Amino acid sequence: MTKSEWAWLESPVHLNHLGKFEVTPEIKETLQISFDGSIMAVLRSKVESLYKELEVDQCKTGHKSYPKKMEISDEEAFYKFLAYNLEA
Repeated sequence: MTKSEWAWLESPVHLNHLGKFEVTPEIKETLQISFDGSIMAVLRSKVESLYKELEVDQCKTGHKSYPKKMEISDEEAFYKFLAYNLEA
């Protein structure tokens, strides 16, 4: 995969931060994970449409509020969480 196929996170998110959500081997294939278990990047195809749908760019510029609390209970919520944490 080329570098442009990955969307990088602003700050790494450790897998322990996800609570009870289990990252399956299939999901791990869509992530760049560091040696210590931190998610560094995600396949762009998994989060690009969510980034636009959730208007994350508007949140980052202060025109819209981030969700107050996000529960990561399923795969869709997981990728939404990552979309909110992408580099601008």
